[in-house]
Amino acid sequence: VTRQDLALGYQAVQPSHALATFAIEHHQIFTNWQHNHKNLIILSVKDEKALHDLLLRAKIKDIKVSFFREPDIKDALTAIALEPCEDTYSLTGNLNLALKKAG
Repeated sequence: VTRQDLALGYQAVQPSHALATFAIEHHQIFTNWQHNHKNLIILSVKDEKALHDLLLRAKIKDIKVSFFREPDIKDALTAIALEPCEDTYSLTGNLNLALKKAG
């Protein structure tokens, strides 16, 4: 999940950073996803506050989550990667796809 208020280039790249972090921090879950699922959806929220709120809600629900802060924009929270599970699907089901401005 990334932020709609970021430039399209950042929206395209930041989720990859979060996914790489997730692969390191939650290796077994990532490996299971890689072998059994492989679906990847990039969603978006309005801004950094909304992304931080989503991160906190995921942690409260015990969803495994990793995040990325971009050094080039003052270590702003730019993306999170969430464990593929039913709780994640219900938490993110109302979010928009990222890069909608790209048309």
